[in-house]
Amino acid sequence: MASVVAQNSTPAESGRSVRTDWYEFRDGLRHVKPYFHTFRSFAKGRWVGKRVFDVLTFEFPDRITPEMLAQAVADGTLRLNGRVVASSDIFRDGDKLEHDIRRDEPPVPNLPIQLLQTGQPDLIAVSKPAGVPVHHAGRYRRNTVVEILQAERPDVQLTDGGSGSRRGGLHILHRLDCGVSGAERPSPPPPRPRLFTRSPTTLF
Repeated sequence: MASVVAQNSTPAESGRSVRTDWYEFRDGLRHVKPYFHTFRSFAKGRWVGKRVFDVLTFEFPDRITPEMLAQAVADGTLRLNGRVVASSDIFRDGDKLEHDIRRDEPPVPNLPIQLLQTGQPDLIAVSKPAGVPVHHAGRYRRNTVVEILQAERPDVQLTDGGSGSRRGGLHILHRLDCGVSGAERPSPPPPRPRLFTRSPTTLF
């Protein structure tokens, strides 16, 4: 189950969201077309004063190797404050690190995400199928309930018209694990926290 606090937004234009072009459907599965994504991070306190390469290989030992870093530098896809990282670079407070990668997401079951409640302007409950993550995590980004809803349900006005751009996006209040299906409703709901005073779009 997921519930969404929807913000006030411009009604969706006719036509589908550009995000629907992200997907292909084969053999009962939803596949995401490969795409490029830029990861961005500002230097954490524990990184300051240490070499960029040393930090990355220590923080992500299962994903980053010296050979991978050398290739990223050669390709210009690893940048510190807008320039390609050098092996001697040391993190300073406020530094911004960027890494461009090609993302190949695992497929998920091609099952509908059913809307269970839309009667309230700021709350939507949905039934989540098993095998579909609710939010961005690990190798999943576009193959998640959050992104699929925003791609395929422009009538719910989760995005700004047909452009596919977010106006606040979905913010998760409660989730079911990836391998779990079903729906649930918290009862009774507590008073709205301050988080919602700016009318974000929120997903339970």
